[in-house]
Amino acid sequence: MSISKSQLDELAKGGLNETDFSIDDEYRPDLNNISLALFYEYADLFKDAIIKEIKTKGINASGDLADNIKLDVNEDGSGFKISMLDYYDFVNKGVKGVKSHSNAPNSPYKYKTFGMPKSARIGLRKYIESGKASIRVFNKKKTTIGAEVKRIPLIDLKVNTLIYWIKNKGIKTTNYFDVATESVSKDLGEDLMYLIGKTIVIQIGKPKKKKK
Repeated sequence: MSISKSQLDELAKGGLNETDFSIDDEYRPDLNNISLALFYEYADLFKDAIIKEIKTKGINASGDLADNIKLDVNEDGSGFKISMLDYYDFVNKGVKGVKSHSNAPNSPYKYKTFGMPKSARIGLRKYIESGKASIRVFNKKKTTIGAEVKRIPLIDLKVNTLIYWIKNKGIKTTNYFDVATESVSKDLGEDLMYLIGKTIVIQIGKPKKKKK
């Protein structure tokens, strides 16, 4: 994934400005710096590549992963930062299960218990209620508190069941982030070298202004 040579030529000539970029930013610095302009172009390419891999591999169940990609370009043109939800790399490299490592044998992450934070439970509940996950519960359990017998709501049983299987088997390695960023990074390096070379040629070849 790359930008066209004609776009690079325009960047080298200083023919593009902040209105030519679709990245959503409240503050857009001066784009006279050629590397800064190129990084604004590539910020969108990185985002598009990551979202494409997420959708291709079918790992955007709740939509949160693809909807929460933030890109911040450094004002000095030294680079840019990609920010995603904290669990992005768990889905990327996978997580070894409490009892099985088959889904992510080489992952640096591993579940140690069957517990799950409240925020994660809420996300799983939303996922189940969206109809994207079919969870069957065979035994409806009851909990006894003193003399009172409470039935656990079916949705909570489904959440508990999904949590058990996720923690037991772990999360499968997808490498979606690595694949997306590696492919774009390769083109970024090549385009940056082309742009620098093109800019030098343009600067050397500029005709001198005639004296009045």
